[in-house]
Amino acid sequence: GWKAYDLNGDGKVTRAEFSAVRNLCFVRVDANGDGILSGTEVQRSLPTGPTERHSAVFSRMDRDGDGQISREEYDQENDRLFRFVDTNGDGVIAGMEVSNLTSVLLGHICQPSGSPESDEGRRASTPTGGPGPRGRR
Repeated sequence: GWKAYDLNGDGKVTRAEFSAVRNLCFVRVDANGDGILSGTEVQRSLPTGPTERHSAVFSRMDRDGDGQISREEYDQENDRLFRFVDTNGDGVIAGMEVSNLTSVLLGHICQPSGSPESDEGRRASTPTGGPGPRGRR
């Protein structure tokens, strides 16, 4: 849920927190580390297998229609998602926007695992998605 995005536990999700978790998701799904999400990698990452909603999200994210999601395409979708949920445009997802974040991310191709206190949450705690207190895996 949305709490996996609230890395500092203040009840809000900043753009930096959102980006850090989304960056971690990309790295986790990109099994071969080539910086591109293939359809196979995305399907393998889904706990329940692909659904029509997953297929629609994949197609929307694959802007050039090559059957893969580049890092640029992924980042564009994340920017679109954040702007969509941050309805007042203040750069923070808070209040009623938090419930919107949960519903928008349902069925999305990359779900965060664990809580902000999890090992993955700590590694994602830098705004760039770089090494956190424990460094990279």
